[in-house]
Amino acid sequence: MSKHPLEPIKIEADDKFSKWADGKASCSGMTGSLKGILWFCGIEQGGNEKDYRQLLKSDDLQTQPQMFDSEFKKKYPEYLNWPLPRNIAKITIEYLRIKDEALYSSLNGNSPYEKAKDYHEKYLFNDDVTFLMNLYPMDFGRETHDFDDKDKDITNLPDKYIYQLWCRYNRLPHLAQRFIDSKEAKVLICSSSNSSRGDFLALFGTNIEDNLYYYKLSHGKGCKKHLILYCKIRGFNKHIFICPFFGQGGINDDISLQALGGIIASQL
Repeated sequence: MSKHPLEPIKIEADDKFSKWADGKASCSGMTGSLKGILWFCGIEQGGNEKDYRQLLKSDDLQTQPQMFDSEFKKKYPEYLNWPLPRNIAKITIEYLRIKDEALYSSLNGNSPYEKAKDYHEKYLFNDDVTFLMNLYPMDFGRETHDFDDKDKDITNLPDKYIYQLWCRYNRLPHLAQRFIDSKEAKVLICSSSNSSRGDFLALFGTNIEDNLYYYKLSHGKGCKKHLILYCKIRGFNKHIFICPFFGQGGINDDISLQALGGIIASQL
């Protein structure tokens, strides 16, 4: 009996890419200290440069997250203008005001916004408070599922959809375990568009407690309301918030960012 002319192709990523992307020993797509209290999580890294291509040319596995240290700040002096870190600093500063009075009081400025700027410049992703990771370590356009030829060669995968599927089975479980195993990490704050929120819950699968909650975040009549999903991990005193994107079209104004920081602090 002859074989069917269309044989299935096993999904098998390139070995070097697998070690870099699986999130077990590698820290690809991660920024800050793994000892951070507040873990932030996005869908994928932003930026126009595909830096991972350069990393994959090296024989060195990325075993430590990128820190916002003096070397990084010298290489990227524009980092203070990046919207996501700036907004994360504004969320964090309200948490610090409530939970860490000593650090909050040591920061320059009279208002929370001035203190958030000082915290951003001095400590963000370079202390034991903040950490950032991404579900998927490579960066692509929002809508396309196409890889270019270099991406296909690097991953041995045919397109973005298959790449994301590979990550869900081979990367996300390791990210979830790192969060659970961290003695210091207390909360995972996820940020993305509505269509991607299910990806975050997939991190923990059936380990999510049965009860799900949401907050309505609004700072006045006529202002845009944001829904914040809240849940806990079964058997662990760890919290998850799933939020709209921290930027244009999502949570982007100072009052809402500060309010979110207060909501997070209230659960810890």
